[in-house]
Amino acid sequence: GENCRNDILVTGVSSVGPSIRSGPGFCPRINSTSETMTELLVPSGSLQPVQVKVDNIPQFIISTRFMCQFNIGGRVTTANAKLLGEIIYCDPVRFQYNSDAPNITATFAVIWDSSKPLDNPENIHVIIYRCEGMAQNCGFCLELPDKYQCGWCHDRCDVRDKCQKSNPDIPWLNKHEICPDPQVVDFNPKSGPWEGGTNITIEGINMGRNFEDIASGVHIAHEQNGITVGLINCIPFRELYEKTSKITCQVLNPNITSAHKAISGPVSGPVIVKIANFYTAKSKQEYKFVNPHITSIAPGKGPTSGGTRLTIWGLFMDAGSRVEAHLGNLKCAVVFRDANRVECVTSA
Repeated sequence: GENCRNDILVTGVSSVGPSIRSGPGFCPRINSTSETMTELLVPSGSLQPVQVKVDNIPQFIISTRFMCQFNIGGRVTTANAKLLGEIIYCDPVRFQYNSDAPNITATFAVIWDSSKPLDNPENIHVIIYRCEGMAQNCGFCLELPDKYQCGWCHDRCDVRDKCQKSNPDIPWLNKHEICPDPQVVDFNPKSGPWEGGTNITIEGINMGRNFEDIASGVHIAHEQNGITVGLINCIPFRELYEKTSKITCQVLNPNITSAHKAISGPVSGPVIVKIANFYTAKSKQEYKFVNPHITSIAPGKGPTSGGTRLTIWGLFMDAGSRVEAHLGNLKCAVVFRDANRVECVTSA
């Protein structure tokens, strides 16, 4: 083997048939300190020691000098190392990189006698990462895998040590805490009929860590002259909830009298999302309860075999999350709609 020096001979892994020599498994080598830890995780900018287990180290190697070698983005960094028992302890190294990537892989080797690497059959390597490169908001930050130990540090995702070194007074949120500053970025559709039943999809930031955080907190605010006079429930669908970023809910009937409708016209208000009854997000745009109605249809007739493209003119024709058109008992397949018209193709 190339890495088994000083005339130590082993049988190659591809050799056929029996051999009196030992195989490559008997070469001096490094192993992970646990069955799953071939990936050593280190936050960028941190000063960290590294330790690995060694096997098959003969006495003449034990008496030599050891070094740990890391190739970080093409830059080779070395650190002195000590062998104590079956563990190699590398002196602390500053792990840092300058690219915009959320993480990079640094190759790792233990060198003995100045230039000879121990075998690394498990490909033990170092992942250097930046929490802020993997998540740009609190919700996504706290959803990162536990192995990274990231948390929210005021306005960025970071590990606890770096957060508290930059400002000891800044609270560091771990993944069991609720993110502040939820935001509703957009929602669709923007209107629906008075009867309710419209499914609204709300996209945002920091909108809960689990479904229970928002289960009873989604509403349409009923506002008059900028003052909230009531809340209309929107019931979220558990199966459509995407942690921190998306809620789909069904709007209930606003239960406002027809007399009130006749006076005020469409009732509108922002979408409200309360997170665990603690933080509140409010949309900039408003949702409208409207009363769609048809004003005209063209053409006025067509063949019984179907295939006629009808244009149905009206008001608030884009309201609601779904639309169906029928001519008596026959379905007319909707192919287009906007606020003023629906187009559909008649069936036979």
